Order: sequence, then structure tokens, then C-alpha cells
Amino acid sequence: MDIENYCTKHGLERDLRQAECALETIVQIGDTVRINVHDILKRQGYDAEILLVGSTNPDRLTTVIDPMSPDDRYLCDFDVAVILPHAITVAEKERLLALIFPDGKTKNVFGRLERSTSIQKCLASIAICTEEEASTHTPIVYTRKFSRFTKEEAHDIRALRLFTNRNGLYGGFTRGFKGIALEQLVHAHGGFEGALEAIYRSLQHCACTTPTEEPLTVKSPIDGKNLVGNLQQDIICRTHHATELAITRGLYKMTPYTIVDWNREHPGALTVRLESDNDDPYETYKITERLVRRTLGTLGITARYATLVIPHRANQEALLAVPLFEENQRASFRRIFQRRWDSI
Repeated sequence: MDIENYCTKHGLERDLRQAECALETIVQIGDTVRINVHDILKRQGYDAEILLVGSTNPDRLTTVIDPMSPDDRYLCDFDVAVILPHAITVAEKERLLALIFPDGKTKNVFGRLERSTSIQKCLASIAICTEEEASTHTPIVYTRKFSRFTKEEAHDIRALRLFTNRNGLYGGFTRGFKGIALEQLVHAHGGFEGALEAIYRSLQHCACTTPTEEPLTVKSPIDGKNLVGNLQQDIICRTHHATELAITRGLYKMTPYTIVDWNREHPGALTVRLESDNDDPYETYKITERLVRRTLGTLGITARYATLVIPHRANQEALLAVPLFEENQRASFRRIFQRRWDSI
């Protein structure tokens, strides 16, 4: 462990206060996005509710911009829902989305058209749905009913988000912690330190060498499902290590997560860093996972590997760790995997 990359709780709070200075700018960007979307739709004859459904919602504001973050990473993201009183055709959705974000890309996300673009170093995504669809769409339901937090809770949620980001544990797209899970952890356990203690206690007896079924539980306020039931085993093990350092030694990582941290946390394993021009981190994660499984299958090897995707503005960074210790196996895996990766 490189002690110079860690700080005390005081150091974490210092960075958090600096990060919170940017919240006013985030609100201004979000307001500008909503006003622009509203005006464009109004000119097209549509009267719609424009709702920010993520952590940048002004009534929620649990996002955090790490003051130490490299310039090539997104500062935060804006998830915009356009809620119409009636249904429109797919072709009309495509037309409206292209008008709203003319420089963006439209893709199908779980059967829903979504268009994304970059705004002031932030990722903005927008989707159109009806009020009927909105009533069953989890992010919208959560935003409308369960995303109001006290000032103290919001501060502690941002602390936990910063903690998980810096330790390479954040992001549902890479089977890490989702933002909603962090919010509910803080809400359920009375703050940042209470959440860390709860996580640490839950994982204290978790065997990192053997997959454990849902060692940690965070219930969704919507349907009671476990919001952390799909965490990677590698995420679980590294979460235990990070919370152990915080709880038992008062040490908090003070730098963004990189390949250097990845290599340190997977000693002896074959580690690989890749770049993808795919603008979707979840798609990058799925492709990486599929290629790892195929390559191990080709070599006739059974191994429990780990994958992490770190979003960047220009590309996606994918990190692999495969427990291969024989040099001929490592060379064969690299050769076959890289050939398949390059052919995508």
C-alpha cells in the first residue's frame, strides 16, 4: 500500500468541501439543459415534464466532482427524462431526440431509446416516455418518491460516493455500487461513517476466495430488492479492504483509481489495461466479460477473473485481472484476447 495515496478523514472532508463548491455550477448546467429541452419541445408542439432523474437532480444533489479527477474523465452525468401525457411513435422519438442533442448518439437501452452527448465535460443522456411508463420506471419512481435527503445526508452520500469512486468500487455498469445503493446505505445507517461500519461488518467474514451469495444487503425502497445483490466478487473483496483501512486505521484513499491501484490489488495475477471507443461503459463491460470467458474457454482454463470499467470522455478504460501464473498461459491469453479485442 502506498501510504502517500491515503489521507485521514480530515483530508477526505477537505476534498469534499472543495467538491461541494462545484454544486452551484452543476445546478446551473442542469437548469440550462432542462430549459433548452423544454423550449425545443414547446416549439414542436409538446408540453412535457422535464425531470432530472439522477444524482444531479437539484432537489437531490448527491453527485460529487472529485477535485483530484484527471481531466479526461467525466465530471458527472445528467439523466434527463421527458415525460409526455400520451404515446408517440418510435420515429417521432428519434426525431425529437436528434433535435434536442444534435451532436449526440441514439441507442437502445433495455428497449428504451436514449440519446447521449457531452456538455461542459459532463455526460448528458435523455429518454422520452409516457406518464404511464414513468409510473413503473424505477429511476423516475425513485426520484419522485424517495430521493429527498437532509442537508447532512446529502453531504454524507457525496462522501460515500467519493470513497467508492476513489477505490474503484462505483458504477452499476461495471457491477459495482449504484448511486441509489449509496444513498440508501447512508439513509439507513445514519451517515457516512455508519454506512462504512455497516459495510465492513457485513463483509468481515466474507471469504474472498469463494463466491458468497449476497453478503451485503441494501433494500430498495421501491420493491425491496437488494440493490447490491449483483456486486462482482472482486468488488466485494476490495470493498472489504477499503472499509477495513477506513474503520481500523482511519485511512481514506485520496487519489482517483488507476491501473496502478488495480495492479497493486491483484498481486501475481495477469493484469491488462484496454481502451475502447465504445461510448457506453456497460456495453464495454459486457464485451470485455464475454471475451475473457471465450478466451479462457479456448485455453481450457477455469479461473475467477475480475473486470473494471472506468468511463472517460474520449473512451472507456477496461481493466482485467486473471489469476494465470504460468508464463505460457499468460502469453497465450494475451495473444488470443488481444486478437479478439482488436477485431471488435
